[in-house]
Amino acid sequence: MSPSLRGDATGDRSVTDIIGRVRAFLPLPWPGFAASALAFRATAGLARGPGSSAGYFSVGGESLDVPGQFSLLNPTRPSVLFPVRGYDTAMRAGRRAWASSLEYRMPVALVNRGAAGWAMHLDRILASVFVDAGDAWGTRHDPARTTARVLLSAGVEVTSDLLLAYAPVRLRAGIAFPLVDAEGPRYYLRFGLPF
Repeated sequence: MSPSLRGDATGDRSVTDIIGRVRAFLPLPWPGFAASALAFRATAGLARGPGSSAGYFSVGGESLDVPGQFSLLNPTRPSVLFPVRGYDTAMRAGRRAWASSLEYRMPVALVNRGAAGWAMHLDRILASVFVDAGDAWGTRHDPARTTARVLLSAGVEVTSDLLLAYAPVRLRAGIAFPLVDAEGPRYYLRFGLPF
């Protein structure tokens, strides 16, 4: 570092971070056209250094689960998703964060029908019941731990596998009920699986 910047907090914006993600799936041998499954995901992150702002990680909202997705606010750093469905994006923020989800996914219908004259085809419909949890802490005002309770939500989703203009699309619609700092249910429509 340049001697002229030494001691200047704005000169050094370096960050050291570590992010871990675990996903596990357990198929259940119940009857149907496809297997039901229990799905689990846990993600955690830790950041330190002059560039790790109090909002380096954020918790809340619904994920898109797009590999290689980049944050619009900081395009140089891949966006690490700490979703907790039923809450606003960045409901909690800090230098440390975690989020986890437990889902039961089940097949509902094998439709396999298209719309005559349209490049659209509905293949199958799936449903899931989920519980999400997460938290973030480590701001300048509260470096050790936030005093707020962990964000917790529960809800249901319906997922459709479609072909639109001959491209496969997975569309999911859901309702999530926040159980902490609740403001009523949240409805959402997203592409792809949550994980």
